[in-house]
Amino acid sequence: MLPKKYNRNIKLKFLLFYEKNKIKKLNYKKFLKKYKVHDVIKFPRNEFKYLNGRKLFFTHFNIHKTVHKIGKKYLIVKIYKKGYFTKKKYEHPILDGKKFILTKCLNSKNNIEYEKLKKEDFKFSIKTIKNVSVLKKKILLRYKLSMGNLTTKEKLNLGVAITKLKILKTIKPSYLVS
Repeated sequence: MLPKKYNRNIKLKFLLFYEKNKIKKLNYKKFLKKYKVHDVIKFPRNEFKYLNGRKLFFTHFNIHKTVHKIGKKYLIVKIYKKGYFTKKKYEHPILDGKKFILTKCLNSKNNIEYEKLKKEDFKFSIKTIKNVSVLKKKILLRYKLSMGNLTTKEKLNLGVAITKLKILKTIKPSYLVS
């Protein structure tokens, strides 16, 4: 495995949203405060469609580690256009401002080796991710651009993080303000 200290988290100052054929730049801290959340979970657009307000729970898989904290609230937001980062540059993803899913973190675990995942870890995952083999493919696809500076083997050696979330409600903002 790569070092547990591997840092893929960037201190954000703003978020970019696509709305009404324009890209809006919103202050990150003001956005979190407006929605009373700890952070934003940026979710791939091809997987976002499998999240719906009818499910009560959702298990989210991340590469390596997560910063999600038990008891804190998070907004799941669809990625409109992927961003990326290398050791020297961070390109913000452009997020879709049409629909957010408000969640609350019930549990989170970091640095789990794929081989140690159990069937129950996939119970509340999206319907396209129900085993380790598929999870590895999805993780590699999800981080292909954003962690392009790492090889496939290095990405898989980082392990996986699991966050169990309770879905509270769907939010359809009428407009985004900065």
